[in-house]
Amino acid sequence: MGIRDTAGFVLLALGALVLLWVYLRLAGSAAAAAWNHPERFPAAEWRWPEAVFTLGLAGFFLSVALASFGAKPEVVTLGSLRSGLAVYGAIVMLAFGFLIFRNNDLVELFGLDWRDWRDWRSGLPMAVGGLLLALPAVYAGQFAGYFFAGPEAQPQPIVDFLANNTDPAARWTVVLVGAIAAPVAEEVVFRGCLYGVLRQWWGRFAALVASSAAFALIHAHPASLPALFLLAAALVLLYEATGSLWAPIAAHALFNGLNIIATLQWPDLMK
Repeated sequence: MGIRDTAGFVLLALGALVLLWVYLRLAGSAAAAAWNHPERFPAAEWRWPEAVFTLGLAGFFLSVALASFGAKPEVVTLGSLRSGLAVYGAIVMLAFGFLIFRNNDLVELFGLDWRDWRDWRSGLPMAVGGLLLALPAVYAGQFAGYFFAGPEAQPQPIVDFLANNTDPAARWTVVLVGAIAAPVAEEVVFRGCLYGVLRQWWGRFAALVASSAAFALIHAHPASLPALFLLAAALVLLYEATGSLWAPIAAHALFNGLNIIATLQWPDLMK
């Protein structure tokens, strides 16, 4: 390697370190700003029946996922996607139905009081900005997960299905599941209910770690565990920052939507 090549490498490394330092400062400042205002979080109290119901719902997700670890991945079909869409809808209706039956105000419980355009005008940019700020860390986690999983690591089955399927009905079903049903159902269960319960019992940090780990595990894809944990932690911080479950729902939907678009545009890269 010549002197010019060495100098170029050193400058490139220094530039990368400066960018990393800037990113970490920005991300750290944003996380601190979200974390330092616990008064924004919904003040509703989680009683023991709601807590038991929540742990049972999260436990159902985890038991199904853990049973599939180490097993051959299931083949995704249009029929299984439609079934998944129905299951997500049933989970949301079950959760909301039980909470309403228990005389809980969903708006108060999850901070769903974005009632006019001013609320969305301030909340949506925070959700989008928070997600964009989290993406480098999430994709770094994805790279690390696949690196340590080795060359035999496979993409999530739904990614393979989307990349190899040109049927418009199949693609639109993936959009409905990935960008609408899954974000709503998973945010209600893991950020809205599970994080809310654990936050009240164990405190914010332990609740962030436990609920994020549970969210990562339910996807039953070892190579994606670091990325999903970091994504979940970012969604918790958005919930803390805004005090509304609408923010993590919007960010989650955007994240999945971006991945769907990327899979359609660059299928080989996303695999």
